[in-house]
Amino acid sequence: MDQIEILEQIPQEPKLQLPEESMLWEYIGKAAKGGPTAKIIFIAITSQVEGKIKSEGLPYGQGKSIFSAILESQIYETFDSFLGLEPYKAVQKNMGYTWEQHVEAVEQANDRRKVCYIMDDLQRIAGKSKSRDPYVQAWAEFFTTARPFFGVVIFTCPNLGDLAKCFRDLVNFEIKIPREGEYEVQWIKAISNFKKPLQPLKLMRYKGEGDIPRAPQWFVNWYTTWRKESSFSTFVDRIKNAGAKDKKQTTLPQDEAWQALKEKGLTTCTRAEYREATAKPTLIK
Repeated sequence: MDQIEILEQIPQEPKLQLPEESMLWEYIGKAAKGGPTAKIIFIAITSQVEGKIKSEGLPYGQGKSIFSAILESQIYETFDSFLGLEPYKAVQKNMGYTWEQHVEAVEQANDRRKVCYIMDDLQRIAGKSKSRDPYVQAWAEFFTTARPFFGVVIFTCPNLGDLAKCFRDLVNFEIKIPREGEYEVQWIKAISNFKKPLQPLKLMRYKGEGDIPRAPQWFVNWYTTWRKESSFSTFVDRIKNAGAKDKKQTTLPQDEAWQALKEKGLTTCTRAEYREATAKPTLIK
């Protein structure tokens, strides 16, 4: 028997008890049920901006991702036995960090609706600097009609202001984690602004608070490794791709032009001479 199997047999901490007045579990239940009247809700889990509870104001390391996993595990335990897996193993299959992982999730959801899915550290790929990015906007637009694919979609980010506007507009509930081990629920309600009917107002209403139970240690260990690997590999790929793109834009056009002239016998200068000459308004002979 390996260590994970032993840890799984250890009694877990008490489950997450969402405040009844939050209506959150009620909304989750409606979204978890599929069929022609299926619904979809979006929950953002943040930690930086203070709500009703006095906050430490820390954007990172407050347990947002682990909290999202605890919530998702209970959703799967209650509403859908995902492929017969244990709840936290279902979470492992329904949690993404990169666009590639999210694309894979949609492909899977096309075959079998996902009751819940986590987009971890969403500010990294759909941050406010990408509000005008067509790719990010296309994803947000897809989610407006994604009821056949997803029931509950959970975003984690330091604060809602870190997300592109198109993703901020999707959020129905915000769960703030002011300090490790505590949370509060805020319902984001849209109302009509009769003076500016095309710009509805959004109000935040406090809907209760509670304590966060502990997730199994084996899952915490897995998440730590998974997040580190996902973050590192995607960062390195992005930097390398950006470097290659810059290099191609600054050097390849000159080299290709020189090679074409050389093959046609239209220039006798060397590659270095051609680069120097084309950087100035001189005529190449």
